[in-house]
Amino acid sequence: SVQNADERTLLEGWRLDPDVWRIIDGSLTVNRWQQHENSDDWLYQYKARLEKWVATERADVTELIAGLSKFRKKQPPVAGSTTAVFCLSDWQLGKADGDGVDGTVARILDQIGMAESLIDEWSKLARPVDTLYVMGMGDLTEGCSGNYPSQAFTVELNQREQDRVTRRLLRDAIIAWSRKVPRMGVGCVPGNHGENRQNGKAYTTPGDNRDVGVFEPVAEALAQNDEAFGHVSWVIPKDEMTVTLDVGGRVTAFNHGHLTLGGGTPSAKAKRWWEGQTFGGQPAGDALTLVTGHYHHFQVCDHGPRVHVQCPAND
Repeated sequence: SVQNADERTLLEGWRLDPDVWRIIDGSLTVNRWQQHENSDDWLYQYKARLEKWVATERADVTELIAGLSKFRKKQPPVAGSTTAVFCLSDWQLGKADGDGVDGTVARILDQIGMAESLIDEWSKLARPVDTLYVMGMGDLTEGCSGNYPSQAFTVELNQREQDRVTRRLLRDAIIAWSRKVPRMGVGCVPGNHGENRQNGKAYTTPGDNRDVGVFEPVAEALAQNDEAFGHVSWVIPKDEMTVTLDVGGRVTAFNHGHLTLGGGTPSAKAKRWWEGQTFGGQPAGDALTLVTGHYHHFQVCDHGPRVHVQCPAND
């Protein structure tokens, strides 16, 4: 509120600067009493709560709105190319939980179409996709045993059926998306559900993994039609658990995430693993972006110049 003359006089009488202090509304009380009985001389006591303030003039809102109006004009989109990354993470096809295989397949088919529409939308914004990376992030099939005790009794599809459905979904997605872009790279990393296990433990080499194996027949089949798929390249690891690529000029590492051991949150585990890659002189240690799956939720963590992207699940 604006100070009146009486308030300024009162503050000055208290030896306070009225341009710095003000009386909080409703806090002022006044007591008075006679100095002597039957005397006309009265004593006064003033009490109030004070706060510091700075007197300012009200802003001219009309002028501000007029000044902002120039920014409302629609600006033309900035032309240029886009590098996009589509991650296929934790489909766990064959799993019966929730809406089961039918629900998972329906979501994946919807996402294939949604991704096509997204590429078209970017083109309309003058940001066409120049290069598309498609990365299998692991655990695309559920497996039939070895990951948890009741797994063999809770799957809807056997291993051969799981692999077949996964291959066909991969085939359909890669064919559909490859028609939309001039260059496309397809890669994959092994997950824990893709391991060959006995008694709950992987017993063969890291590369003996179904999450990698399902990509190989798709790559071999599409390679037979160079006219249609000559612009598609493949990165299928042998025994590597992490794939590190130059994605649009930014070094990016892809890892399923099940090797991020120790305590703490998933993001803390990933950060600790990533730091180890740096000190160990591994390619992932040079990455500015780390992409993982495994933990089934979406999260983006900013570690200074580095970014960790945690992919959600489709199961």
